[in-house]
Amino acid sequence: MLVLKNKQREVKFEALILPNGKADTVVKGITAVLDEYNLWKSIKMIVADTTNVNTGRRNGIVFQLQRMFAQKNLEKPQFIGCQHHILDRVLRLVMDHELGGNNTLPNIEYPFIPELVKNYEQLKMNFKSGEEEIIETAGWRDDMKFLFHLTRVFRFFKETGRFPKVKFQKIPNLSNARWNSRAVLAILAFIVLPERRDSLLEICIFISYKWADHWFTDQKYNADDYMMLCSSLQAHEKALNSVKKFWNQEPSRLDIPRTNQCAQRAIKCLQDLYDVCKKKEKLQLRFILSNKT
Repeated sequence: MLVLKNKQREVKFEALILPNGKADTVVKGITAVLDEYNLWKSIKMIVADTTNVNTGRRNGIVFQLQRMFAQKNLEKPQFIGCQHHILDRVLRLVMDHELGGNNTLPNIEYPFIPELVKNYEQLKMNFKSGEEEIIETAGWRDDMKFLFHLTRVFRFFKETGRFPKVKFQKIPNLSNARWNSRAVLAILAFIVLPERRDSLLEICIFISYKWADHWFTDQKYNADDYMMLCSSLQAHEKALNSVKKFWNQEPSRLDIPRTNQCAQRAIKCLQDLYDVCKKKEKLQLRFILSNKT
């Protein structure tokens, strides 16, 4: 998904249909769009996840694109690693360190997950929820709103010794690309499995306070974020090294979020439009230059 964004406006340009996800293939698709809409002089930043196909030093997508800008005598765009992706990797490394478990593909799980997933419906029925309402809301997808709610439920319990009203939702799909789904399960297990609370306490504190304070922000440049995050990871060397490697400390050239969340929303828009577009081959015409869904 190619999205152009500045402080005032977000424009969804193209959902690239590519034969594969190789760096050369992706670069070819992106440059075709830049040529078609004459965008080369407009690009100041590239925000993308930190996978090797994007960040490879010789043939990565970002390196190839920056080289093309230089060849056109244009300023190379600033690359910002998506902070949500970095935080997601931080979460996985900290959870692995704290919880152990089987983390070998394809069976990635923590010890509490099978019990929670298998018995979730009964566990919800057995749980006695409190009366106090959690009013705060945040998140851009239903699962993110649920995660935010659970972090506030845990904070309430940690600070008062009792649970507020818990608004249970279905368990999210477990994705190895989105470790935040395990954060949902960890806090859920803390809530509905009392015998697991001692073993889950520290990781739920990390998720609900230190990690969530960074995850649920506008992701715009803040000079203090890097130091605060590093300070919270002193006991987790691998996670700390990951932040040092991928977190760009330079001020952003544009005052926009340092996340590719906008591309995720654009894909969701495209999926919604696909079902109602009468001529699938003309789908882009309904999608381009529109933020309405």
